[in-house]
Amino acid sequence: MLGVICDNPKRPSEEFDSSCPCRHFIRSTKFQQMFSSVSERTVFSGIDSYCGYQRGGPLGDGHVVLRDDDGVRHVFHFESWSNSYDVLTLGRYLHPVRVTVGV
Repeated sequence: MLGVICDNPKRPSEEFDSSCPCRHFIRSTKFQQMFSSVSERTVFSGIDSYCGYQRGGPLGDGHVVLRDDDGVRHVFHFESWSNSYDVLTLGRYLHPVRVTVGV
């Protein structure tokens, strides 16, 4: 599980720094162990992929794929909400990406 507090990717503030886009990047112990190479820029990009332009309230949700430290892809469900000045996002682990093999 992870949490993020950042600007709305669609409405960045004047103080927004794209090299460090998240004011807070909160990670569970398990997330830190398995996804230590996932950067806040990668997570911010995932938020940008579904986030709306609204000023407040729900901004959207979506599935974001992140690679673990072994290179395996995993699906997370992200939900974002705005209090009109910060975007609050919760990312919840769902499952590894399923691989389909044709025979």
